[in-house]
Amino acid sequence: MMTTAVPAREGFARWRERIATTFGQLDVESVRGVEPQTPVGQLAERTLGRVAAFYVSGSPQIIRRTPRAISRAPADGLKVCIQQRGRTVVHQNERELVIRPGQLAVYDTGVPYDLDLAGTWSCAVMLIPRDALGLSHRSLRDAMSHTWQISAGPGVALTHLLTGCTGQEVDQSSPFADAALGEAGLNLMSSLLDAVEPASLERASSSDLTRRTYRYIHDHLDDIDLSLAGIAHELAISERTLHRLFRNEPQGVAELIRVLRLEAIRSDLADPRLRRRSVMAIATGWGFPDQSHFTRAFRQQFGVTPAAWRRSRVGEPVRPARRMTR
Repeated sequence: MMTTAVPAREGFARWRERIATTFGQLDVESVRGVEPQTPVGQLAERTLGRVAAFYVSGSPQIIRRTPRAISRAPADGLKVCIQQRGRTVVHQNERELVIRPGQLAVYDTGVPYDLDLAGTWSCAVMLIPRDALGLSHRSLRDAMSHTWQISAGPGVALTHLLTGCTGQEVDQSSPFADAALGEAGLNLMSSLLDAVEPASLERASSSDLTRRTYRYIHDHLDDIDLSLAGIAHELAISERTLHRLFRNEPQGVAELIRVLRLEAIRSDLADPRLRRRSVMAIATGWGFPDQSHFTRAFRQQFGVTPAAWRRSRVGEPVRPARRMTR
């Protein structure tokens, strides 16, 4: 875990650099009516497998992710913000969300946004892959238009997990333990969204069916026989209806399955528990038996080869010891 506290006297330049480095070229500005170069803050961070956890606090300030920042540091993840103190106003996609203490909101790091942070504020933040929650494009868009109460159930547990992970000295932690905590955070977030489903999803039968399709795909992603025909059969709809459901989604059904499987492989390659499994053994288990096709697809999706990604996360693979012959 890394922690940066910036004293007020020397804070602005260092704080601005720290925020930009950690969060993909975010820019810090002073709030109107407050003297320039006064925003300061404190930041703790911890990598939890495919999840990143942060605890951020500070004085009043505005933080922006601009189109220029996105072009310089592209991102395709979601941020989950849990307000602890103060108030955050998120401006994104012509929407305004006010997050108060005890509330949670989700926003998109791949789209420009402004955060207006008021008062003496603090937030627990989780950065997650876009597809990790198993939501359709419409469901995700709906989720990002609401704040969520976290006074009970999975919201409370998620808050404790994030604040606990970023508030402890973790020099002795293992990648295995950290990855498990990250998956627990994702499960809690999914449970929260399931438990407090926006009413608009329940009113629209097509939206509900699309959501059920996403859930079915996620639950059967490791089934190498997963197909459009099989999905349509299980949901008691025609393949034509299935295609129509995804007409306004960013990906068709087949492309969604391909991308989610690549995400699952990337996660497995970063799992220290699987270091003894070869890259192709993992890929084949997720429905990519052809090495050249898999390597090309992985590199196209993530901009790096599978082997290079694994080395960057867990180092060189552990190979079984050779048997001695006489």
